[in-house]
Order: sequence, then structure tokens, then C-alpha cells
Amino acid sequence: MKDVMLKDQLFKVKVSRNHAECSCKKFVMCGILCRRAFCALTHYEVTKLPRNLVINRWSKNAENAPSSIKLLGVSDDFKRMETASLNQTKIWFSFQKSMNKARVNLDKLAYVEKTVKQLVSNLGDDSYLSKKAHIEMLMGPHPREDLTIHVPKECSNKGSGLKRLVSAREKAINNGNKQPRKCKLCNSTVHDARTCPNKNEARVDPNFDINEDRPKKKKARVDPTCYSQTMNQDCRREG
Repeated sequence: MKDVMLKDQLFKVKVSRNHAECSCKKFVMCGILCRRAFCALTHYEVTKLPRNLVINRWSKNAENAPSSIKLLGVSDDFKRMETASLNQTKIWFSFQKSMNKARVNLDKLAYVEKTVKQLVSNLGDDSYLSKKAHIEMLMGPHPREDLTIHVPKECSNKGSGLKRLVSAREKAINNGNKQPRKCKLCNSTVHDARTCPNKNEARVDPNFDINEDRPKKKKARVDPTCYSQTMNQDCRREG
């Protein structure tokens, strides 16, 4: 069977009035029939899905239990803790329901209080479970013997091995060691001579030279013999 959405694939569908199976195996993986199986059942004029194609998880009779209990490989202690948590929730809702029925009736409230005290006395001493014991019950106790597992050896990265990633802390330290640039007019580090607020005052003062600290550019010296030879070559080309 060909699919309109998947034109480059060809599926094999085995169908009867009581069963349908497609080569995509969607029913096996997800528990839901694919559209090709539905199309084949419609071709056989099946108006109601067979019972063997409807899994209990999609029906009203599905088991009301946490999904984590059904997982494979879950310890018995974890299952017991999950079941206890569900029972605690049910008991709490039952107690809340009884309190709602009692409301402000003093006789009913006294009866609830008497019943709760009787339950507390029948249960005996408080078996408080610490957080550490609760975690050990779920994940197992902490190993007591010496550990034989050590830190793995560092592997060398690809490349020459000379470059490395510089951290932000190291960058900040290197930048902090650099000498900050200062303004030549007022020796401030927040601006330069072009944006200095005292620039206009320096222009008015005739004794202030803004370029006195700047190195003077040296003029390039030209050899007269080379200059004359170049001129003679140019004249010969023009002639």
C-alpha cells in the first residue's frame, strides 16, 4: 500500500475483519493503529474496531496507578513509597471530606477529634523517617568501603596543542595589568585629547602646546643620484 504523505515508501498491510497489521509497526510501538490500517479496515466495511485492537490503556477501565510503578527495573522500595504516597493522599482527602461534613457542628467536631485521638493512640510511637533515610530507601544506602573509581585521564584536544581557551578571569587579570591610556592635556583616563573638556582652554593659552609630547615625523631622504637616473630613464622613454 502506498501513502500519500510518504510517496517514496511502500507499506505491507495484513487485514481481516478482526485484525489489521501494518509493516510500520505503529500499533506494536504506540498501541494505536496507523491510517493505513484504518483505510484497510474501511475497505473491508468494518464499522467498529475489534476488541483486540483497543488496548486497555485507552479505555475507561485503565488501571489508575502512577506510570513510574509500571516501569521496568524499579526497586520494590520505590514502589512501596509510591503506593504509600497515593494512600496518604486518599486518607487526607477522606479526612478533609469528614471535616467539611462536620462544619461548625460542635458534636460532630468532638466526635472527629475523639476518633483521631483514638487512632493516634492505636498507631503507637511516631516512626519519623528522616530525609537521609528517605533518600537511602529510594536510591540505596551510601557505600561504606573505599572507592576504587578515580578521575579519568585528560584527553588531548585536536590541533597543535599550543592554543588554549583563555578564561574570563584570566582576561580580566591581563587587562587589569595594562597601563591605561591617559589624556595628554589633563592626564585623565576617561577620555583623550580630542574629547577633553579643557581643550578650548588649551587653545586660548598661548604657552600650552598640545603637540609638544608627540614625536616629530622624520622626512624621508632622497638620494640625488637615484633621482637623476630616474629622470633620464623617463626622458628616454618619452623621446
